[in-house]
Amino acid sequence: KQILQAMTQSEERYRAVVEHSGEGMVVVHDGRFVFVNRRAAELVQMTQEDMLREGYLHRIHPDDKQLVDDRRKRRLAGEEVPSRYEIRMLLPGGVVRWLDIGVTVVPWDGAIASLTFFSDITDRKIAQQELQRTASEREAIFNSALVGIVLSVQRELRWVNDKLAEMVGIPKDQLIGQSTRIFYASDADWNEATVRHRAALLETGVYSTVHQLQLASGASLWVQMAGRCVRDREPKAGVIWTFLDISERVRAEQNTLAALERERELNELRSRFVAMTSHEFRTPLATILSSAELLRYYGERIPATEKVEVLETIESSVHRMTRMLDRVLLLGKADAHMLEFNPRDLDLHALCLQLIDEARAQYPDSGHSVSCVFAQDVRSGKFDEKLLRHIFGNLLSNALKYSPAGGEVSFSCQRSQGRVLFQVVDQGIGIPTEEIPHLFESFHRASNVGDIQGTGLGLAIVKNAVQLHGGEIQVSSRMGSGTTFTVTL
Repeated sequence: KQILQAMTQSEERYRAVVEHSGEGMVVVHDGRFVFVNRRAAELVQMTQEDMLREGYLHRIHPDDKQLVDDRRKRRLAGEEVPSRYEIRMLLPGGVVRWLDIGVTVVPWDGAIASLTFFSDITDRKIAQQELQRTASEREAIFNSALVGIVLSVQRELRWVNDKLAEMVGIPKDQLIGQSTRIFYASDADWNEATVRHRAALLETGVYSTVHQLQLASGASLWVQMAGRCVRDREPKAGVIWTFLDISERVRAEQNTLAALERERELNELRSRFVAMTSHEFRTPLATILSSAELLRYYGERIPATEKVEVLETIESSVHRMTRMLDRVLLLGKADAHMLEFNPRDLDLHALCLQLIDEARAQYPDSGHSVSCVFAQDVRSGKFDEKLLRHIFGNLLSNALKYSPAGGEVSFSCQRSQGRVLFQVVDQGIGIPTEEIPHLFESFHRASNVGDIQGTGLGLAIVKNAVQLHGGEIQVSSRMGSGTTFTVTL
């Protein structure tokens, strides 16, 4: 009797727990509802008695009835089906509530019954739907933005908007999961940029820079990058980046700087031209004037031989000025791409010997020795004679001009890889290393030429003449030891 009483009390306690449970519970046996707790009746807005008599299937939302029926049939057929799922209940007044359903099998009166648990998840579903709606709206806003937007976590792309994918030329689904390395030209650039922006984000939570973005096509794009930590000053938690295309602005700035540089170069060129003409023309003009005055005031008393010398001095000064003007005009033609190129078969050896003699004649008292070494297979060739005269006439003249008295100059020619290689080597004053890049600029003269006369035009003309032949010119020099010009045509 005591055992029976204890069992009865235990059953009553169990029933009380079930009745007052926060979850709805229903037992279905042999197609009939045999147990319904209070919470289950409350969730479907029925009485326990009505539920035991009618069930609750008529309360299931029409769109979910097929799911419930299909699961029930498959479970009865012994198939494995998910034990939990979510359905909607359509309650009186059109109220819809979401329930989380859990079904399991339990013994009941010596047979098998199904035990169903109900939990009201309406608030959670509303929150999820609101979150999804907000996320959808936010994504729509981000995707309609005119700037690229990226969420990166630990240097990995977690989300990108449509504009960013368009900017880099890679579909969104291929970008997500990629490393941020794809935006940089090299590992070194990537690591250096990471160190910079991480330091700024840790200190202030924000970072901004101008960056040249690498595109999938191999081209690049200038962008204004701005980053902000998802959590204040915690870049590890994620960083939101915006990319504003400023390529047009950068190009405009570069064009403006290039225009300013060209203007500066033109102003410098004008200054050099004025300085050169005022210096180089003053001497021959002064010579012409003094010689003319000598003839005018003392002509009758000057012996005939001296008159001839004075006239020759005037002629020499005129020729010197004419040569300078010819060089200026020639350089103007070259800059305007109006120089003519007329190649023909030439006796290179004979032409170069002639140019050596002409160069020597300019410095008859210098005591220089000039050697000429020509390989047998390049004694002739097809070149523009006039341009060759400009090239090697200038190089040989400079070699003698900037070499000390008695210095040695060599002129050689050989064939190399199907082209002709000329070299003019001197033992002169040399050229400062930092000035070699400017050597072929118009009116440029090295800072160590001192009082040696020159216009700064010769090498500019030489380079243009070499380029018209499709050739190259190179310079190597050591201060105080000499210079080597190598021309490949």
